Amino acid sequence: MLIKNLFNHFKHRFSQYIGQMDGLFVFYGGNKLIQNSSTKQLKELYLQGKDNDGWLYLQVRIQENLG
Repeated sequence: MLIKNLFNHFKHRFSQYIGQMDGLFVFYGGNKLIQNSSTKQLKELYLQGKDNDGWLYLQVRIQENLG
């Protein structure tokens, strides 16, 4: 249940970046953008980027503009 709460928090916090298919825009590698809208894309990302221990490590950065 905690994971569901985490995703709900992200969905609320980043709602402006979530597309009509509930896809979350994920930035990785500095300049690449992935829109997640299906589990197949997630699986491909995992298979391409997983570490030797079988885990896929993602770095999440929050950038806010103060104006």
